[in-house]
Amino acid sequence: MAKVDIKRFAYLSALNGSIVVISLALYLLFLDVVFPYIDFSLLLRGEALIVFGLQKLSGIPVTLDGTTFHYSMVSEKDFYIELIPECLGVAEILLFLIMLAIFRGVGRDAKIRGAVIFVPIIFIENILRLAVLYPMAVWLGVDMMWSVHFVIWYYGQFAFLMLLFALWYLILGRSDLSASITLSRRAAPKHPVGGKGGKESHKGHRGRKG
Repeated sequence: MAKVDIKRFAYLSALNGSIVVISLALYLLFLDVVFPYIDFSLLLRGEALIVFGLQKLSGIPVTLDGTTFHYSMVSEKDFYIELIPECLGVAEILLFLIMLAIFRGVGRDAKIRGAVIFVPIIFIENILRLAVLYPMAVWLGVDMMWSVHFVIWYYGQFAFLMLLFALWYLILGRSDLSASITLSRRAAPKHPVGGKGGKESHKGHRGRKG
């Protein structure tokens, strides 16, 4: 049975735990400081068209003006939602990819497969999060919808990322990490020491006469 390298296990646990904590700080910093200085207009238009098409197929009374959705509501005649860079899900996808890249003890193949599988999930979840804002406003009221939306966007998205990251680890990364913290036994030599020499000594005696 393979033995665990305790020192390496403690090192990787501390390092990867620190990665998660630092990632949260970088996520919040990126949203509050970096985003306002980047032009996401093209991505915003593309995402707006996707959300608009999804809502139209759902029968929601919506019109799209650039990146602003206008809705017909009985209680709120001028109810509208404007997409901003924070709505894109770029920060969440970037954060997930960074955590995959710098997570220690897991091979490259598991990281690539994690990106291929889970990045589309993050994208789809973000689209659905935006598409349900109008139904939430109808059910809960506009003010409550904005409150719930803020909590989901600011805290729920990170929690969702951590859930996906945990799933990636359990499904794809755990076996690699387990292998990296085990001490493999050295294989015993196939031939006893001096075995080959013994054969050579016998060869040396061949051909002697009398």
